[in-house]
Amino acid sequence: MIEGEPRVLYPEFMRQRRRLVERLSVPRRRLWMWLSLVRATPILATMVGESDRVELIFSALSQSRTNEAALRSIFIGLSKRIGAGTVERVAGDLELKDIGWLWAQAVESAVCGSRADSIDSMSYATERIFDGLLVVDTAFGVPLVDGLAMAEDIAWFEDSVQFAELGDEARVLALDRCRAGFNSVMDLCARSEVRLALENAVQTR
Repeated sequence: MIEGEPRVLYPEFMRQRRRLVERLSVPRRRLWMWLSLVRATPILATMVGESDRVELIFSALSQSRTNEAALRSIFIGLSKRIGAGTVERVAGDLELKDIGWLWAQAVESAVCGSRADSIDSMSYATERIFDGLLVVDTAFGVPLVDGLAMAEDIAWFEDSVQFAELGDEARVLALDRCRAGFNSVMDLCARSEVRLALENAVQTR
């Protein structure tokens, strides 16, 4: 956090973060990205009426060897049900109605990044997830300091640092952190007004 705001809002931090990710081994880079998507998955699942599948997604991540094929398949399947359109959005003007587009961008970039080991694509995917969480915080009046976006900002950084500096315990710590973030997002999505607003925010197919 910088002066009460998430570090991700500062371009220099984004450059620093990408340099941190460059230090990671290829498997850890990909896990770093999937952790971000999975933490926010209850939002996507709620939008398309598939809340009962969120635990399946977490289990694919938390296996002793992350099941990337399953994660790609599940995320592609869910994102295809969003009528997101192709019009580019401007970050500063994002609203809840743009949440489907943000998720579509995140999934497309995550799939590309995981297959090609593209740091730019993986980073872009996590940045769109952050934008989506910030939109949700704003839409439902969640204070920034207590919000999902702030928690994601912290998790990004801690995941990347621990993956670079620690051994096998880094994965355990990251999965515990992911579960905590995942549960926080799920708790918000369980609120009836949030669930209804997310379902109405996108045109599903």
